[in-house]
Amino acid sequence: MLSLLIYFFSIVYGDTQYSPLDCSGLREGTFKTMATSEDGTAFTTIIKRKKNVQYEEVPEFNVKAVFKVEWVSDCAYNLVNPKVIKGKLPALKPDLKLYVKITGIEEDGYTVDITSNGYTGIKTFKLYNYK
Repeated sequence: MLSLLIYFFSIVYGDTQYSPLDCSGLREGTFKTMATSEDGTAFTTIIKRKKNVQYEEVPEFNVKAVFKVEWVSDCAYNLVNPKVIKGKLPALKPDLKLYVKITGIEEDGYTVDITSNGYTGIKTFKLYNYK
């Protein structure tokens, strides 16, 4: 009986966790995100995604990298086969795989949860539209 009641309320009031997002406009574009390294240094990553390739640049560390993008659903993709094309970034090992799930879309950008075979847990980032 309790499960029927929960089911009824989820239909009547809706469950925002399962509301569909239209992520088609995020398959290509230029975005930026801000983060802090383990030593406390703030840095910006500029992301340019086109078709199945994503370029990332971190100006503060003079680093550029490229990933292959594998879309697994409308709002989720894997970043694989990372290659550093400028500078040094030891964390980008050839077998690194990032799973990115788009969890929200706002007017100024979107939010993602990222998991990886290179670390434990989920990291959440806001990516801003950038031109």
